[in-house]
Amino acid sequence: MLLDVALLEPPYKTYTYKIPSYLESSIFSPGTRAVVPVKNRFIVGIILKNYKGPEVLHFEIKEVLMPLEKKPLYSPAHLEVIEEISKHLLVEPGQIISLSIPSAFKSLKLYFHDKQGKKYSIKNVLKNDPESLTTFIIKWISGDVELITSHKKHSLLELNSPPPWPIRPNARVQLNLLEYLYINGPQPKSSLTHHFGKNITQTISTLLKKGLIREKQVDKTPKFILSQKFCQKLIPTEEQKNAISSLTQRMEQGVFNIALLYGVTGSGKTLVYANLIKKALELNKSALLLLPEVALAEGVYREIKSFFSNVPIYFYHGYLSPAYRYEIFKEISRQDQNLIVIGTRSSIFLPIKRPGIIIIDEEHDSSYKQEERLRYHVRDVAYLLAKRFNSLLLFGSATPDVRTFYASKNKDILLLKMKKRVGERKLPNIKLINLNEQPPKFGPFSEEVFREIKSTIDEGDQIIILLNRRGFSPLMWCTSCKEVVKCSNCSVSMTYHKKMERLICHYCGLSIPFPTTCPICGSCSFIPLDHGTEQVEEFVNTSFGNKCSILRLDRDSYKKEKNEEDILLSFAKGHYQILVGTQMCSKGHNFPKVTLVVVVNGDIGLNLPDYRATERTFQLLLQVAGRSGRGEKQGRVYIQTRNPNHYCWQYILKNDYDGFFSHELELRRQRRYPPFVKLALMRFQFNRNWPQGEKIISEIKKDIRNISSKSIRVLGPAPAPIFIMNNQKRYQCLIKAEKWSPIREFAFKIMEKYSNISKKLKVILDLDPYQML
Repeated sequence: MLLDVALLEPPYKTYTYKIPSYLESSIFSPGTRAVVPVKNRFIVGIILKNYKGPEVLHFEIKEVLMPLEKKPLYSPAHLEVIEEISKHLLVEPGQIISLSIPSAFKSLKLYFHDKQGKKYSIKNVLKNDPESLTTFIIKWISGDVELITSHKKHSLLELNSPPPWPIRPNARVQLNLLEYLYINGPQPKSSLTHHFGKNITQTISTLLKKGLIREKQVDKTPKFILSQKFCQKLIPTEEQKNAISSLTQRMEQGVFNIALLYGVTGSGKTLVYANLIKKALELNKSALLLLPEVALAEGVYREIKSFFSNVPIYFYHGYLSPAYRYEIFKEISRQDQNLIVIGTRSSIFLPIKRPGIIIIDEEHDSSYKQEERLRYHVRDVAYLLAKRFNSLLLFGSATPDVRTFYASKNKDILLLKMKKRVGERKLPNIKLINLNEQPPKFGPFSEEVFREIKSTIDEGDQIIILLNRRGFSPLMWCTSCKEVVKCSNCSVSMTYHKKMERLICHYCGLSIPFPTTCPICGSCSFIPLDHGTEQVEEFVNTSFGNKCSILRLDRDSYKKEKNEEDILLSFAKGHYQILVGTQMCSKGHNFPKVTLVVVVNGDIGLNLPDYRATERTFQLLLQVAGRSGRGEKQGRVYIQTRNPNHYCWQYILKNDYDGFFSHELELRRQRRYPPFVKLALMRFQFNRNWPQGEKIISEIKKDIRNISSKSIRVLGPAPAPIFIMNNQKRYQCLIKAEKWSPIREFAFKIMEKYSNISKKLKVILDLDPYQML
């Protein structure tokens, strides 16, 4: 008997092994982990298939050493989906599994544990003779010994106080560690020793004694719920009833169905989801509900949990401790009972048996696209899963992705609309403020907007102020040479963080003290240009701090001082009257006391070199507008802009998604962008000081002309909009075609030739790219 085993470590290849004569072939089922020899080491892999080989082999095949499960982790259906993803993304199945499975499954830190309490390291046992190893395996199969994983207590080190910190100026190592935690958020000790070296342990101890950092245990379960309205207490509206009825009928058919629930903000999509999950359980199926953010998923988890009893419900996301993710993954793989999983992007790879419905809420959100290492979109994986298991795949959004809505218009997927808010509440009034005619007079605000904020505070209502740019100021301008301070590693400007008194690059994390000398002219005369959330918070605090309390939510605040859930809970409970933040404030949270939303700069992101730029701005602004007026009072939204003639405003002011869709679709038809073509991005990057880099790019350009065919159009390679990032020069080309197959064929030829030409050249393929910079 032969086995095809996908390695879970580099090179991630799939190799063929044979089963030793002294072991039963029945214990090596597809979907089971196995330990295999690769050169001079042992690696964990996943068995993709087993089959009978020829009677006589004319070459040597290595033997698999042992299985690591009695029951497979993955079903044959899940393995088929992984194979499909592998073909789609042009990556090895082992790499897909490795990047989607908890790290403990790839480790050989395992022990045979006998009934006398003795532990035998699996690494030591593997080094013994086959007879000894066989004895342990037979005892394990019969239940005389257990195979256990060694889990360490998982904790994170985090800041215990905001900057500036009371340390000596020459204590550079302490300052570097504090800044690292400030920029990157809570970290396990292993990450800090990896980044700084083993000697950082003493510095950690010193900072713990001083109380500047603290150690915290990672919680297993969510702590709170944002909304106090539980689904079981709500009566569906007519629109909700129609959606539930239509989708229930399709679930009863037991065949693959795909639908879009297009409901305005506040229309009650969660109640529809709860009823459909209930139907899946009645049909002896499981359910998976995905959301784009942990804090949002946490609130929905509590609501759904209150709706069901005696049903296993799991909450899964990438910020759980490795040990807890391992336990959930293992439990779900062994769970024969129907269950519910609620989580974020990584939950799509959980080996759920019999998924009857897969729901992707806020399906337009870019968080569903994985941008590093394994560049997949949840939508594509969900499609393959639903098709393989004959499930209902349901997308939900108030501002659907243009391509999803296009598919519904073409009858490729079922379209269901919910155009009214629950309780007949009205959508907010949206007003555009032209800053060319009404320039900011009060910090970042025009006189009219400032007046509205003041009156809303006086009335005791809550306010959300959105500025999708963190830090104090995104630009520091030198008054002498008229240049802005740029990152030495990247071709971008550095952002001033006043609280830290530092300039930080938001792409590579480089941090330098401020004040600083201008690297161009040596002057020390700088002026901050434009606003960031930190500056807006400071101005609002100065203006209204004596009347109300203000809270900030961005990557800096939630990583360093409080977590995102705590910030949102404090605001939901009314402890704070104003919430200043980035796009994190725009997600589907329910704050009934919010009656005013202010967008400081609606133009941010509108003119980026990305065909989705206008769509993203439209979605962001309508989503944040939807946070207003969800209680008894009708909401108001003020959007400040210096570009009032842009076509998107006419649709935002009317909350007219259909009109925007038609306009945007026609532009994409003319310019040949998705959904009218398939689009891929191929990036080539290398160290900026590598002398051979430019020469290889010239060779790639020639090869592209030779390989290109009539079925595809290749633009570039040309310098990326951010040409240098983290000391890497970046070139990229866009590939357009009517179908995916010619794109893959072209990309495979280029990658096959250049991926291994030098370790200094990195070739990245991104099918359906979400980041064009």
